[in-house]
Amino acid sequence: MRRATILLAAALLVVIAALPAVAQDARPPLADEVEKRFDDRFMVVTDGGGTYTIYQRIEANLVGPREVVCLMRECYVAIATGSEESLQRASREPAVRRPLLQLFALARDAYARVLATPKDGRAQAEAAWLEGAARIEPCLREGRC
Repeated sequence: MRRATILLAAALLVVIAALPAVAQDARPPLADEVEKRFDDRFMVVTDGGGTYTIYQRIEANLVGPREVVCLMRECYVAIATGSEESLQRASREPAVRRPLLQLFALARDAYARVLATPKDGRAQAEAAWLEGAARIEPCLREGRC
């Protein structure tokens, strides 16, 4: 009985030790990098079926109609989708990763301009932000950056 308990405990430890490695491999490194590099202004979420949606945090109501997703204290708007494969590829290939990170920086900065724009010019600033953010998806999916 004691030997079976020890073997069971050892097997459980092996499984537990392997879990972080499996969980780490499951999420593309680029997803974590984007969230950390841009101070959680972006959120990368999977639907569990291999598709990821990239959201950008917003801090004010949008002028144009868009679906907004709110968590406890923060709200986000979807700006791109991509497959797990495309995120993994972008994580590995500097020719895609670098320009993609630049597009995220441009989207961050463009949204900051939206917030700084007076109400009468906000619709135009918002459209420019969303137009720039829309460049993320083809860069991610097809490498067209």
